[in-house]
Amino acid sequence: MILLPTRWETDAVPRLSTSGQGVINEQLDKADIVFALFDTRLGMATEAAVSGTAEEIERAHAAGKPVHVYFSDEPIPRDADLRQVEALEKFKQRLMPLSLLGTYASSDDLGYQVRQAIESDLDRLNLGAVRAQDRAHVG
Repeated sequence: MILLPTRWETDAVPRLSTSGQGVINEQLDKADIVFALFDTRLGMATEAAVSGTAEEIERAHAAGKPVHVYFSDEPIPRDADLRQVEALEKFKQRLMPLSLLGTYASSDDLGYQVRQAIESDLDRLNLGAVRAQDRAHVG
């Protein structure tokens, strides 16, 4: 089993289209599992959603893909854009009735939670999740 993480910043190929988000959607809709990680920014609005990431979450969810959304519990930096922090909080409140949202306190904590989610998804999708007895052999 090989998992290939994909990010629009590094994996979307520039191309003229109807919008930048449209190009990203066309190229990244192939993902089988989606993780959305938020710190203090929601991002820029698109024609279809409050942000590009929100649009990607909505598209993946509508397609029936596993979508995991995590919000940072780390302290907000003094130089954070408070409008973005407020927009992010509104988005989080909108998602809360629809899902179980994750929070993380550090990159190590996030890594542990992402691994758990991937193992759960691989099992759910019948793609051969790592079994408990195999974990000792995984590096």
